[in-house]
Amino acid sequence: MICNSPVFDKELFRSMWKPVISAITFAFMTFDDDYIIERAIAGFRQCATLAGHFQLPEVFDYVVISLSQATSLLSENLPSEVPVYPVVEVEGQSITVSSLAVNFGAHLKGQLAAVVLFNIMNGNGNAIREGWIQVRRFVHLLFQVIDVMQVFEILLNLFIHSLLPTRMLQMEDFLGGVSMIPLRGSSSQPTRSAPRSDGLLSTLSSYLMTPYSSAEDNPVPSASVADIENTLCALDCISTCRLEELYAQIMYALASPLSTHY
Repeated sequence: MICNSPVFDKELFRSMWKPVISAITFAFMTFDDDYIIERAIAGFRQCATLAGHFQLPEVFDYVVISLSQATSLLSENLPSEVPVYPVVEVEGQSITVSSLAVNFGAHLKGQLAAVVLFNIMNGNGNAIREGWIQVRRFVHLLFQVIDVMQVFEILLNLFIHSLLPTRMLQMEDFLGGVSMIPLRGSSSQPTRSAPRSDGLLSTLSSYLMTPYSSAEDNPVPSASVADIENTLCALDCISTCRLEELYAQIMYALASPLSTHY
């Protein structure tokens, strides 16, 4: 019988996906009940899976945008200027206790949204690659892929606040081996360094390395025990997001030839 046929599944999903995802996002952001949050997370994942199955990239975009905004890692939630943050030693590891790390470490729903977001994106590599191909065509087609740009903004904010995994902060120097990407310029070198071509984040670091005044002019604030604990929670969450895998997909998409089917 035609009523048992899946022939209309795609059209049904196409007609209702936006209010469904909006309702899931509202439930996730509004309620604190564990069961509702678990069902909302499952709903995000199922919508992303159906978007891939039915080849509806706009649905995947909407899921990514909704989760990106729920993470509190976008620039609209951050100060416009990044001050000098305290750096503390914890079990032999230096960590930067920034405002982003403290707030994110204390924001459980933001952490859940980030984990779900990056796991969904890592599980949909084709959508990521197509999105970055469209970003590369932006100058010619004047087409902006908002979801990918928001994720890139999150990566940039994590980089500025020293929250990216160590492997993403390394660049290869064929003469000197592997070195760390500097975030701030040294006070003895007031000029900006020339951009490197070792990677996307290393190139961006040249624009972030602005002159900073001495420590006497900008005293480094102290970090409380609670701030350090929240920072460690933020680092633990980010370590589960598999950002290195996503970054590798982005770099692969930027380096690969443009698709011809657009």
